[in-house]
Amino acid sequence: MSQLDRIERLAKKAYSDQKTDLDRVNQILYLLDNPQNQYPVIHIAGTNGKGSTAAMLHSILQTAGYKSGLYTSPHFLSCNERIRINNHLITDTDLELCLAKVFSIPISTELSYFEILTVTAFCYFASKKIDFLVCETGLGGRLDATNAVKNKLVSIITSIDFDHTEILGDNLAKIAYEKAGIFLKGVPIVTNTGHAITDKILTKQSSLKNCPIFFYDRDFYSQKPTTNWQKLKQTFSYRGIDNNYSQIELAMLGEHQIMNATLALASIEIIKKQYPISNQSIYKGLKKASWSGRFEIRKLQYKDKSLTFILDGAHNAAGSIVLQKTLAASPYAKTNLVFIMNVLCDKDYQSICSNLSKLAKKVIILQINNQRVLETNILHKEWQKYLPNSKIYIANNFMDVFKFLDNIDTSICVTGSLYVVAETLFFLKNAGLHAD
Repeated sequence: MSQLDRIERLAKKAYSDQKTDLDRVNQILYLLDNPQNQYPVIHIAGTNGKGSTAAMLHSILQTAGYKSGLYTSPHFLSCNERIRINNHLITDTDLELCLAKVFSIPISTELSYFEILTVTAFCYFASKKIDFLVCETGLGGRLDATNAVKNKLVSIITSIDFDHTEILGDNLAKIAYEKAGIFLKGVPIVTNTGHAITDKILTKQSSLKNCPIFFYDRDFYSQKPTTNWQKLKQTFSYRGIDNNYSQIELAMLGEHQIMNATLALASIEIIKKQYPISNQSIYKGLKKASWSGRFEIRKLQYKDKSLTFILDGAHNAAGSIVLQKTLAASPYAKTNLVFIMNVLCDKDYQSICSNLSKLAKKVIILQINNQRVLETNILHKEWQKYLPNSKIYIANNFMDVFKFLDNIDTSICVTGSLYVVAETLFFLKNAGLHAD
């Protein structure tokens, strides 16, 4: 059995293996000569926005000429997507070699899928001698496997809201405490949590660790963006800790992405005090930054239909609010908007449906092969609160989706779970259809 087969089997086990400490992760990393400390790390925690913020930072650092590693989760089509250097995903060959090295340590049998992949990523980045690692936590922060890193340049906390409450806590203060677990003594913090209570917790924890902390709307700011929906870009200006930037172009849409961009910019301000990064690299890096499945627009020609797919993995209440607001501000809200969706059973599906119902004209519940997915009849019943039964459909696979589309359907939003987005991306990749 190959190492890739072995890791995929491990992935099918229980998704939540949150430990009460990082002892096993630290032990295996010690036996591997602590690869996670061989490069400076920008560490990112939060409920929503981690991946987008990481992608922006990665793009700026790469544009500035650095060899930038990026570690994120989850993935859509293959676990290789989680581990990349500049524009290149880890190859199957390199992944196989690094996994073999990790699995050769006996204690590896006690680690979860995410912990194994994290240790593997750290080994890979060390072997390739990267200049920086932009690293996103998997879940929480304090007990997350990525928190084994000690060579941190900046800690970033994106928006904080309710998610994984069975692990992180059932109130925002508890969740913020877990996220603040990534703080390291003296390392600067950049944040935009969106709540007074979370800001209070982060301030307290930063003081205990003697970390300078910089808040959005206090230490750095952004101007309301202008959006060009035809060219799929938005423009904004930034007033920062030490530097100001005007007329920044961003291809990632929605005002929430401006918030993520300001976190990236504030972090770059801190990093460039030690490493040269030109203004040109900042502008160019943000302009070309992208992150799949986050209000991603795909045009598709299917038979006689010209369709616009909006792929957004909003999988919690806060994410669905952001998606609803972004859609409402877009030209797609004026079309016959169809939602393709499903939700995992541990998510707040009632709030997600309620938030999206403000725009939905039709809903197609897509059945996906995942043991954690909500039963389709439960989601169907929930949508009956907002739409007539004739506008709610269940598709057994993605090809079934096209049976329920009418000639007037032009805009289709795929959401509710990153797994649903993954199913869509897999279909678009393998169906041989024309998609831009």
